[in-house]
Amino acid sequence: SSIGDWQSWIEFFLEAVAIQAESDTRRVRELLALYDRLKNLLATRLRTQFALQALDPLFMAPWFSTPQYVQASGMPRASVARILGELVESGVLTLVREGRGRRTSVYAFPELLAIVSTEPPASGHGPPAAPLLTVGETIS
Repeated sequence: SSIGDWQSWIEFFLEAVAIQAESDTRRVRELLALYDRLKNLLATRLRTQFALQALDPLFMAPWFSTPQYVQASGMPRASVARILGELVESGVLTLVREGRGRRTSVYAFPELLAIVSTEPPASGHGPPAAPLLTVGETIS
């Protein structure tokens, strides 16, 4: 500091670091709880060998298309279609755009969006007003 008040500046900085660490810890705990809850849901609802393999790709991006999910999961397209349908039906995913012709289906994972968003949802429900990734950025 130009006036020699280093103590106040250091206290301010360390307080900001502590607040951010608390926020990040909360987010990580929420992500782990969501992951565990979905792990149990998928194991019970999806009677397929791919039940647990279906989980990790969900946490790669809060918005994704069917081809992106197929590529990330390594599962057959028919299995992916059934799994994504089940996840929409159970309320885990939201179908943002239904695929037609050459246009692919696009899905959102609202709970993940709510956790990773730096902005609170505009209405208190659903996807945040300003997600970290936009549909255009995550869909090829």
